[in-house]
Amino acid sequence: MTITKMTVVFALVLALAGAAQATHLVNLEGTADCDGWQVSGLVHFGSTNLAVVVDYNIDLLQDGVVVIAASGSVPVATDAPWSNVSFTVTGTWDDDLCGIYAVAGSATLTIDDVTEGLTFTAPDLDCDCPPEDDGCFRTPGYWKNHDWPVESLMVAGVETSRDDLMAILWSSVNGDATVILAKHLIAAKLNVISGADDGIQGVIDDADAFLIDHPVFSRPGGSTKQSGLALKDDLADYNEQGCGDDDNSDDADKSAAIENSTWSDLKDLYR
Repeated sequence: MTITKMTVVFALVLALAGAAQATHLVNLEGTADCDGWQVSGLVHFGSTNLAVVVDYNIDLLQDGVVVIAASGSVPVATDAPWSNVSFTVTGTWDDDLCGIYAVAGSATLTIDDVTEGLTFTAPDLDCDCPPEDDGCFRTPGYWKNHDWPVESLMVAGVETSRDDLMAILWSSVNGDATVILAKHLIAAKLNVISGADDGIQGVIDDADAFLIDHPVFSRPGGSTKQSGLALKDDLADYNEQGCGDDDNSDDADKSAAIENSTWSDLKDLYR
């Protein structure tokens, strides 16, 4: 009985000694953004195996499906036992990301046919989608019926939410130069953000300045009204260029506007 107990204790001591001497992964972290990823880890080296290879895998998932997978190996070595050595690997995604993604990864270390590994999960990514029809010129009627590339705009010196701007787009003009100017200013800003030519920026700045001095729905008259309508005309010419000879969106926008306009609106729409 005494010999048996001594044998068990001796075997336990050997097992603990072996674990202490073993080289193994002790830490693994992963980070990612919409451009790429990074994996960092730490290898603890025991008394043997002073040079190892760490294999890693990174999965990018959308709606639970792996859409991009990256994998590879990184050598890790030390000159002295009983030390911790860090490693870092970076990479970029093979495609532009658009939407919400999850990121998960793992790393494994194989020594003497024994494999051990660690895993990580990075915070979810929310990647902006490129606007559709880059380079197109769209009217106010288009933008009040389609998705926007942003959730707010700086208009007349004030950061204004999409909902508040949509209220302006759906408002009746009723002869108010500030309303029709604001409609075309909103559309011009969205067109530039979506990739249309930004040569109109000077007029956009002048329109912003006009609406700072004469807020939307203030109904200026006389020469002030005419100045606002002149700015509107320049913005309308810009917004109504469409996407090319085959684009019919402008006619569709005007048809939609007719259904929701007063006679005063129509005069301003067709100038």
